[in-house]
Amino acid sequence: MAHSRNQAVHSQSDSSKLIVEDEAMPINLPPGLPEIVLGYLDNDIKPIQHRDKQTKYPSQSYVRFRLFDRTLEDVMSYEAARLGNLILRGEEKEIEQALALIKKKPILLHCKTEATDPLGRVVKGKTLLQIAAIAGDVDLKQRIGEEKDRGLVERLIAVGKLSKEEIAEQLEVITGVAAQKENKARNERYLTAIKKFGIGICKVKADDKDEFERNCIDHIKQLEQDLQAESEKEITSGYIFDPAILEEAVKWFEDNIESFGGWSSTKSDIFWVKGFGKLQRLLSSRDAQVVRAGIGRLVDSGALPPRLLNDPEQLPDFYNSSSQLGVDFYLGYGGRQERSVGLSIWVVCDDGGWGGVPARFGVHKLMSSKNISIAKLMPCPDNRSRLKSCLVM
Repeated sequence: MAHSRNQAVHSQSDSSKLIVEDEAMPINLPPGLPEIVLGYLDNDIKPIQHRDKQTKYPSQSYVRFRLFDRTLEDVMSYEAARLGNLILRGEEKEIEQALALIKKKPILLHCKTEATDPLGRVVKGKTLLQIAAIAGDVDLKQRIGEEKDRGLVERLIAVGKLSKEEIAEQLEVITGVAAQKENKARNERYLTAIKKFGIGICKVKADDKDEFERNCIDHIKQLEQDLQAESEKEITSGYIFDPAILEEAVKWFEDNIESFGGWSSTKSDIFWVKGFGKLQRLLSSRDAQVVRAGIGRLVDSGALPPRLLNDPEQLPDFYNSSSQLGVDFYLGYGGRQERSVGLSIWVVCDDGGWGGVPARFGVHKLMSSKNISIAKLMPCPDNRSRLKSCLVM
């Protein structure tokens, strides 16, 4: 089934139209042929074992597999990308659909692909498990009863029956030194943008509230441009959006509260709605589900949020184009049920919203739960200790 033609391959959206460079007669695979062949060979395609020089973990790959000179990733690129997109969307129906297909074709877990989330952010060159990890979709607390409430990373591991060593290797996209360095750098860029915004509006002067709001428009537009520029960068490691950014943004605001004129000032309202609200909107799907349902519910009672962001019976709060998050309101400690409605566009939560200790405690608790879940997946106590020393607990 393999031949020694040129190995340079151009992947297209349809796996049946893959063409190898310099072929005398390019081969157009009939629709469905790759799926038929792989379905027949699934249990007979064995990965090659090797040991990664950097991580020291046993690893495996399918580099010798060829179907008319196409690698496994080439042949299954379209299907794997579709599943990656479902994983990043994170709705319950989509997750169940992805898991059902992976159960039929576990080999999909070994394909590297490119996936796009609802905000257009691209995760490139990663397996489905790594995409779920980059989205931060892990157990949100320990001892979860129902399977549907578990993190997608844990569910994919169970479906694929992956070994501890393979899990550790794949999770290097979060736990590795290079990944943590990239995550930190990405966080700093987001924090630089929100701090610049906050400093800018603190310098704005006006005689009344309406004039002040008008004078802040340029700062709001600049923040939107800065956040968009960062979101357009391809992601290969670290979290797609680290919730720790929200914790740091709250802390920075608290440290500079006098510059904003206190908690009840117009400057504070603009910072929380137009600044913090726009940061909230960048959360990955699972984290957005937590915030929408109320991060306080998870922290205070351990209530796990449903995998739901688009409720047809209510106004959407995140990815839908009609959402007003970061425009008219932001979500507080209690989530969606705390949202108030008023005549002013600077609508804040009735209890003062995210400001102060509850905000920082809530996000810190969320990140701590995620990091503990990731640490538990590491193959030995030494590696778990190393991970705990690097991640915030």
